[in-house]
Amino acid sequence: MKKILFVATVKEHFLYFYLSHFKMLKKEGYEVECACKGASSLPHTDNFFNIDIERSPFKVSNFRAFWQVRELIKNGKYDLIHCATPVGGALTRLAVASLAKDRKCKLIYMAHGFHFYKGGPHFTNGLYFFLELFLSKYTDYLITINEEDYKKAKNSFKKSKIIRVSGVGYKSEKFKNHSLEEKRKARENLGFREEWFLLVCTAELNKNKNQKLLIDCVKLLEDEKNEVRLLLVGPDRIKGKLQKYVEKLGLKNKVLFLGQRGDVAEILPACDLALASSYREGLPVNIMEALACGLPVIASDNRGHRELIKDGHNGFLIEDENSLLFADKIRQLKADKKLYRKMSASAVQGVKLYADKVVLEDLRAIYASM
Repeated sequence: MKKILFVATVKEHFLYFYLSHFKMLKKEGYEVECACKGASSLPHTDNFFNIDIERSPFKVSNFRAFWQVRELIKNGKYDLIHCATPVGGALTRLAVASLAKDRKCKLIYMAHGFHFYKGGPHFTNGLYFFLELFLSKYTDYLITINEEDYKKAKNSFKKSKIIRVSGVGYKSEKFKNHSLEEKRKARENLGFREEWFLLVCTAELNKNKNQKLLIDCVKLLEDEKNEVRLLLVGPDRIKGKLQKYVEKLGLKNKVLFLGQRGDVAEILPACDLALASSYREGLPVNIMEALACGLPVIASDNRGHRELIKDGHNGFLIEDENSLLFADKIRQLKADKKLYRKMSASAVQGVKLYADKVVLEDLRAIYASM
């Protein structure tokens, strides 16, 4: 039986992105094992290992994680290793490098968005680029998920086989377009008023996601006949800072913090527009899910958003953290029903290329080739 080890930083990464991959590999006859922080039983896996890995690369516990991963690889008799997340990918490839003479397995690194990118800080861009350049020597297959990363990797990382796939895929059976009646019922079930114009952002509350910009938009839209509401769906990693900012602006009734939810597929159809204000993205699944539900998306202009959103076609791209322009585009789609319907139809049609079934076929071919 073929054997594969997946390594990432946290269990949530596997839960959100990789369960369909595990299921596919099990059907292909693989024994699937996982290593991450907080590891516990995962569907479609045979074994799991808890490692002392942290998201911050500067945590001392990552030294322990390196040795833990090294021992797993040394003793695990794996045919393939698939690593992801910046720290998980780096530690795994360093462990492989330290075992270079004895290594018999192939190694895949799936970059969910390099930490160097156009417009990023010069120092960190340089640091992360040279780290990736060094680690590419020990990476058999480097999988990228957007055009910018693919071109950069092709030009720079000659030691690896560079492949591009359409992300990790959104769950096409779960996230789909709904009729007006279904949308009305979804809104009613969640207790949202029919007259509200609902904006939604489904993302972890953190510095990179930059939800503060969206709150500023709501402030600019405050006089819109009391109709606009912003739903922020996701776990809070910045300890209530946004809630305090909302209170300071007097928007407690306008910005609703829903926390981490398991019913995003029911929340999205109840909404009118999706918003995304991240500084950096690889190829965001939350945007795919919103588009699949027929929501036009207004988003900051970065490499991941550019892959999914065609400006003026299925949404709008906004440069330079411009909350005024964000607000103007929200007003435009709120007022122009014909444009809204056109963008909604384009959203549903265009995102089909990123469905989980399509992506899994690409990955199946990659695993088979190795």
